[in-house]
Amino acid sequence: ERGIYGSKVVNVGECVFNKSLDSLKFRPELLGINFDNKVYGIETKVHLLQGPDYGKWPSTFSYALDYKQRDDLGDARTNWEKDRHFEWALTAKAYYVTKEEKYYHELNEKVKEWCRENPYLHGIAWTSAMEFAIRSINWMVTLAFIQKSGKDIPQLRNGIINITEYLTKHYSRFSSANNHLLVEATAIGMAGYAFDNKPWKELAVRILSEELLNQNYED
Repeated sequence: ERGIYGSKVVNVGECVFNKSLDSLKFRPELLGINFDNKVYGIETKVHLLQGPDYGKWPSTFSYALDYKQRDDLGDARTNWEKDRHFEWALTAKAYYVTKEEKYYHELNEKVKEWCRENPYLHGIAWTSAMEFAIRSINWMVTLAFIQKSGKDIPQLRNGIINITEYLTKHYSRFSSANNHLLVEATAIGMAGYAFDNKPWKELAVRILSEELLNQNYED
């Protein structure tokens, strides 16, 4: 991956990296979302751990980025929370319920901008597999509401596939196989169902079937 992406700027939403997966079709009805629920709300501010300010991290290859104990830039988790994109899902549902085009146009521009400014495997946004997973889940919910509204944002579909494929090869193991692994397997499984991809579904179900027992007491 360092050889492929280390010195190359790649947009995660531009195309599907693994061409064997390029035929996958996103099917929002398979995510299990209750599309009859018309309750929605819009929060324009993302509430972060440290407040509204966050550091400007360098666009270093993520595997080589030193992000721990960086008092000069702040807590990496602040940037991670910002890049989870929960507010994208809220905006997408607002569009689905109201059909106000301003929500779609705003979201479409934000997706393009984020993908452009956060090259794949470069910078703080790409340093934690669990953060990949949380972002992918929110992207799936976002895309589901957008597609059910009759529109599309192709960058989300491509990005979800690329992230899921990454997670299948980089999910947490050994001493790190804790709550991070549960989140990563959940993202893989959701994508497996949304794209009706059997290998993703089987991998996620296997991991969760083992880890939900390993990580919880009998009571």
